[in-house]
Amino acid sequence: MGAQRRGQLTKRAVRRLLIAAGDHLPGLMTLAMADTMAGLGPERPLDAESQLRGLYAMVAELRDRELAAALAAPPLIDGHGLMQSLALASGPLVGRLLKKVREAQLDGKINDKEQALDLARRLLNDQCTRN
Repeated sequence: MGAQRRGQLTKRAVRRLLIAAGDHLPGLMTLAMADTMAGLGPERPLDAESQLRGLYAMVAELRDRELAAALAAPPLIDGHGLMQSLALASGPLVGRLLKKVREAQLDGKINDKEQALDLARRLLNDQCTRN
């Protein structure tokens, strides 16, 4: 709620919340509302429930309006294609690369399989140079 209150809530942050919460978003927001209503500390904003309702409305609107199509789009590359193209063995590295590539796709930074592979190569190279 703090980022929303300060006007700093980004589409990327909302997208991450949507991906992390998935179908549990309504339940998560209900739990957050219950927690907010139970909190009576001196630093609790007087309009905490209203802020949380506004946050949920904003997230749901963005989900429905702008991100539904992006989230429904299939990934540009799957694990098998990534492993084959970059000669990688199965493992957590493949999952991390796929996650970064998917985030770039959802952010509109890449739009096709070649761009996905190029990004994965750069990420892999960056990781190798750091180790």
